[in-house]
Amino acid sequence: MLKQTFVFTMMLNINADKIAQEVISGLKATMSLKDRNATGRTSASLFSEFDAGNMVLRIMGAEQWQYVEKGRAPGKQPPLNRIMEWCVARGIPKEAAFPIARKIGQFGAPKDKNKLNVIADTMKAVEPDILRELDKQAEASFEATIG
Repeated sequence: MLKQTFVFTMMLNINADKIAQEVISGLKATMSLKDRNATGRTSASLFSEFDAGNMVLRIMGAEQWQYVEKGRAPGKQPPLNRIMEWCVARGIPKEAAFPIARKIGQFGAPKDKNKLNVIADTMKAVEPDILRELDKQAEASFEATIG
């Protein structure tokens, strides 16, 4: 006796832009909450790419994001021009930029651990929203497939 099998193909349509914007908005909000957004350049550098073939969403930003997340270890001074921009944004005299950069090179920064882990804290906060959005998108794809 031959069994009948029902087979269907479902294309899962993902609106990666909506998810990326959720993450980027979350990162910007966390930066502000942790007072890590003096000039706005770091958060403004965020953008996304979606590789539909591999279903990979990448959120990328300027090189300094590595320091936003984990801080800067002692050993190398940050670029003086960036410290000058930070000083201006914070209302600190430009003349303080070199001593600040030197101190960061000697001792690292920031010392306040609550200012670190912007990415990790953001992902904890936005994960439920992302999962809800993915569930909603998957359900819509399923409904469109089966009519």
